[in-house]
Amino acid sequence: MWTAGLPPPFFSLSGLRAISLTSQFGDDKVHIQPVHPDTGRYKYVRYTQGKQNGEEWHFNSNQKREIEEFHDIILKSTRAGTTFMTILRCQLWQLNQGRSVSLVNNQFGIRLSDGRIDKHTLHSVAEIEEVIANEFALPKLPVREAIDVLAELGIDIFSSEK
Repeated sequence: MWTAGLPPPFFSLSGLRAISLTSQFGDDKVHIQPVHPDTGRYKYVRYTQGKQNGEEWHFNSNQKREIEEFHDIILKSTRAGTTFMTILRCQLWQLNQGRSVSLVNNQFGIRLSDGRIDKHTLHSVAEIEEVIANEFALPKLPVREAIDVLAELGIDIFSSEK
């Protein structure tokens, strides 16, 4: 099943407390639930169409983190062959329009707040540039250059075998 994007973020600032926090967009929900709120322990769980999507993960809101602690994770994520170095990907939440737009290679999707998904296959670099400029409002994003880099790495974003 094609799901047009990422889980819904929390669109408003909410401090963690003893009650659960939920963010919903269409049939996609993200819950942050207290495990031991007195010690800052919570869990994150995502549901799509009422079924758990992915693993739940636990975190402690009292543990302070420094940007340096993410250095290795960031480096690993930009190595050749990792997910976001092998696809063309753009995601944008447009709450004022009641939708989320997503581009993965040449697949453009619009997920509406009522759960409907419209999927479109784009057939050229020009079509992708048009979608990025008009639907994402990013006319200066170097889409053609990104597609060229992927092609140099042997990745054809228009191939049906991805």
